[in-house]
Amino acid sequence: MKTIDSSLQNEIQRRLENIGQSLEWIYNAIGETAEPTIEQPDQPSFPINAEGVQLVKYFEASGDFRNGGNRDFLTAYRDAVGVWTIGYGHTGKTHNDGSVRKGLVIDEQKADELLSADLQYFADKVKQLVKVELNANQFAALVAFAFNLGEGNLASSTLLRRLNAGRYDEAAEQFGRWVYAGKTKLQGLVRRRVAEKLLFLGQDWRDFKKFA
Repeated sequence: MKTIDSSLQNEIQRRLENIGQSLEWIYNAIGETAEPTIEQPDQPSFPINAEGVQLVKYFEASGDFRNGGNRDFLTAYRDAVGVWTIGYGHTGKTHNDGSVRKGLVIDEQKADELLSADLQYFADKVKQLVKVELNANQFAALVAFAFNLGEGNLASSTLLRRLNAGRYDEAAEQFGRWVYAGKTKLQGLVRRRVAEKLLFLGQDWRDFKKFA
């Protein structure tokens, strides 16, 4: 039986130690850099610009004129005229179709998905009704208006007639007429119309507080 001299044994031992150190370094490096992969849900896209989306979300979710702005918008509630609503003003695939009901609860992702679909519907209606060129802010303001009041009110409005005649400034002045729920003037609608008008004019809609 052959024996290994001590110098060779030392060399083998040294190399094994080096391999062990290399493996330990690799293991530590992987442990330090590797993060668990969390699959993120797809974020819905919106058919209007970010300013328009934020305007709608502000008035629908913060409850500017309801309960001091503290309403839980992810739980179904009755709006100012008694319609069951959830998320960002969602009342059903078709308005008040019964799919939104007492006790219904959703999460923020679902609220965004519903808002995206609702805004797309009204964006398509605005495109059909408006016959003149619009910039992104004008388009977003009109979609926000129709989203709140319905495309029928936009279709029959003096606002639309003035707009389609190319009288943009006169059209902007018409937003302020739409502030009633029935015969009752609502301060929340006054604020909302001012915000939409400001956005339509290319100004900061958040300045509505200075005017209403």
